[in-house]
Amino acid sequence: MYMGIQQLKILKSRPEIYENMEKHAIYLEEKLGQLIDKHGIKAQTVRFKGMICLFFAEGELKDYDAVKESDTEMYAKYFTGMLKRGILLPPAQFEGMFLCAAHTTEDMDAYLNAVDEVFGELVK
Repeated sequence: MYMGIQQLKILKSRPEIYENMEKHAIYLEEKLGQLIDKHGIKAQTVRFKGMICLFFAEGELKDYDAVKESDTEMYAKYFTGMLKRGILLPPAQFEGMFLCAAHTTEDMDAYLNAVDEVFGELVK
């Protein structure tokens, strides 16, 4: 418990940690949107602060009923393609990606390059 309290104190004293995580998530959201458009993939992102989730779905994802209509088979192919490139994602489409203070822009770009390759394979 002591270490958890210390971590919370550090986070409270350094708000830039959360600000940077959110900036990275916004960057991913924008770039993923560009890749979705580039490849004509039926997908979209949902983001809140430093969390982001990619759904293979069309239409507004406003509630659980809409989200559960997502294409889980397409997500499985995406997951496998990313794993082959050394990127471990949440194993289910209904889990988000959580960024942390250790992630860099270079990490984001490596992820996005892999997404670009996998999306290219998914539309073949």
